[in-house]
Amino acid sequence: MTPGLTSITFRNKSISEIVDIVKRSHLSSIEWGGDVHCPPGDRESAKLAFLLTKKAGISVSSYGSYFRLGVNTAKEFGCVCETAVLLGTDTVRIWAYNKDHDDVTFDEYKKCISEAKEISEIAKKHGITICFEYHRGTLTRSAPFAKKLIEDIGRENVRLYWQPNPEISHEENCRELETVLPYVVNIHCFHWTWDGKNLRHPLCDGVGEWKNYLSLAQKANVINVLIARRQSVVVRVKDNLQAILLLFGEIVFRSCHHKYWQIGIFLSYDFKKLFVRVFIMLKIRRIVVVIINKNAHIKSRYVLCHFFLGKGTSRKTKIYKITVKLA
Repeated sequence: MTPGLTSITFRNKSISEIVDIVKRSHLSSIEWGGDVHCPPGDRESAKLAFLLTKKAGISVSSYGSYFRLGVNTAKEFGCVCETAVLLGTDTVRIWAYNKDHDDVTFDEYKKCISEAKEISEIAKKHGITICFEYHRGTLTRSAPFAKKLIEDIGRENVRLYWQPNPEISHEENCRELETVLPYVVNIHCFHWTWDGKNLRHPLCDGVGEWKNYLSLAQKANVINVLIARRQSVVVRVKDNLQAILLLFGEIVFRSCHHKYWQIGIFLSYDFKKLFVRVFIMLKIRRIVVVIINKNAHIKSRYVLCHFFLGKGTSRKTKIYKITVKLA
């Protein structure tokens, strides 16, 4: 599995800024969104995104379009495919209608299946796989219906994304993922809970849940794990080096709003122990401030590190804690 970022995580950032964030975060791929950065038919934006991504040594995992099955036309989908080709990707994300499966009529569902078969042929001519967003308020709200949708369409180039549903338990989400896993190409990664509304949390708070999701994903042919909301980086860590890369990614994402920053990591091994010293230097308006100089000691398979972000005055300094669990 390849860790990456959806460009919609930072809609207010330019194409070049997105590429820079991904490169500095040591991520490997980008899903370019079709709403802001690379709208369908915007050839110049697509070419720029492709060139800058390729130059940085990063792959384009997919084109995150906002084409809706049963709402948009086949002609519009042709434009989506052309943009995906310019981006250098063979995967296009689309949305499965604009109604929950419980609210759709038989005729509406039948029409969606027919249109899906039609656009799958268009996609096939471009060498593209269509993947439905796995989302509430659509025909892919839950695993049984998402699986039925794919099987009723019956095309090899029609597959799924997957993401956890904050309205159900972690155990239920695991069962949902297992059900649709044979059809899943990419996973959108974020950590939300539900209290009558979506509650967003730092991704590092969901390490336990994501360890389980990614363990399941490893059993199938999931290609990309894409960070899909403006949060921290989390990947499954197998060894101390990956733990360090995770710390690196966390700090990058938490400090990306600063214009200039530098990160240093010092390592030393003592048998099974790893000592880590992390520091950040931020250059803000010609002021250089050393904000971190903290030792972290791996013990009981955890990495614990505190770091600070601010402009040099304690009243404005934010304190963050990172906990990384080794697999």
